[in-house]
Amino acid sequence: MESINWNYWLDLKSVKEWQASALSLGINPKRIIRKLNRYSEPAKFEYVGDESIGVEKLQEFLNRLDIIQNNKYVEKFYLGLDEVYLEGFVKWAITKKSFQNYFPKELQAYWAQELVDKLNNKLTQPKVTQGGMMKPEGWKPLAEKYARDILQSNRKISLNKISIQIAEKIKSQGILSVQGEPIKASTISRHLSDWGFNRERINADKK
Repeated sequence: MESINWNYWLDLKSVKEWQASALSLGINPKRIIRKLNRYSEPAKFEYVGDESIGVEKLQEFLNRLDIIQNNKYVEKFYLGLDEVYLEGFVKWAITKKSFQNYFPKELQAYWAQELVDKLNNKLTQPKVTQGGMMKPEGWKPLAEKYARDILQSNRKISLNKISIQIAEKIKSQGILSVQGEPIKASTISRHLSDWGFNRERINADKK
């Protein structure tokens, strides 16, 4: 199955509704064929996925597409015709129960950075409100982003030290775990290890 070129898709300002639905499930839009059924009344598009997608995932794709089309006129991600603003779509979808059973970490990072920016703008004192609590699917991609940024300037830093730095950075931004406590460096370290910290450090050396 051809992997998704996230750098390409996340640089786009807008995408087709069906492409947004596919990306929200981690499906490469190139794996779905859209064709117009001129014999239906009224004429409508039909979607066929290749064998790598499977029947259940294709049905989930259709369900999400239906939800997107049903909400686009009342939400702020509608662009016109059959396109949506990608940024607006991500911010909307991440809050919906029907999208929370699976949402790619690449799109979660898109949302997480937006939340961090808002927190940076709103926090006026160290005290953190309920809005600063973040689920693992929110802070994990953020920790990965910070790890990559740090590795660009210090490729020899240890996993323990980088985890401590990231924990302090996240804490300074008012982000807490869902238990309302600061996210521990040891917790971040375990995640970065599973994420592939050593691989990322090697990749940073090659750049």
